[in-house]
Amino acid sequence: GLAGILLAVVLARHMTHPINALNNTVQRFSVHQDIGELPIQRQDELGQLARSFMALHNQIKQQFNELQRSHSELETLARHDELTNLPNRRLFLERLESALARAKRTGQPLALLFIDLDKFKDINDSFGHEAGDTVLKSVASRLSAHVRAVDTVARLGGDEFVVLLENLTDTDKVAEIADKLYRSMHEPLAYADQILHMSISVGVALYPQDGQTLDQLINKADQAMYRAKADPEQRIHFVNPPEFFI
Repeated sequence: GLAGILLAVVLARHMTHPINALNNTVQRFSVHQDIGELPIQRQDELGQLARSFMALHNQIKQQFNELQRSHSELETLARHDELTNLPNRRLFLERLESALARAKRTGQPLALLFIDLDKFKDINDSFGHEAGDTVLKSVASRLSAHVRAVDTVARLGGDEFVVLLENLTDTDKVAEIADKLYRSMHEPLAYADQILHMSISVGVALYPQDGQTLDQLINKADQAMYRAKADPEQRIHFVNPPEFFI
């Protein structure tokens, strides 16, 4: 009888501990948690169950990671222009809203530059849409090369771009930056066997003097850009021109 009791205790421990481990693992089951040790070395049914559970956990964790990567990629596509990889209108509006909130809090001015390509339709009509895409990518690259990392260059759609300049210590510098962006387009662009020439019109609005809300700044900069496009002598127009451009 004693031998039988001892044997029962040994068998109970031999079976109960692995079962408890599996039970605890099931209770902690999550892609974010360590599932702990499982009796995967056992060669009986419990070991087979433990190995199957481990494989299931690893598979679910891998699928969850792939789902997160896909979600991140979709978020990037939703906020970036597919052709130029610049922020699109949605992301630009989010950044402008945040920039205005910071500017109101810190008292530092910011500048909004609306940019439109001159005679872009002629390039598409004469050389085809692939040439037009090449021009748009070149414009995006040249604009990005002449602003700081904290600034935003975005494509709103078509041949319209926008540049958001934050944390300005001197608004007089905006005129110099706008001039650099304008002059960066003067370098001819090689496409196939052709040489393409680019030009832009720039409208500039400053916070807070030209507008204190998102809509006000956008409308003012847009209007200034159309005045620049209509002026063959001066392709950069400020809402209130600084002396640099008078």
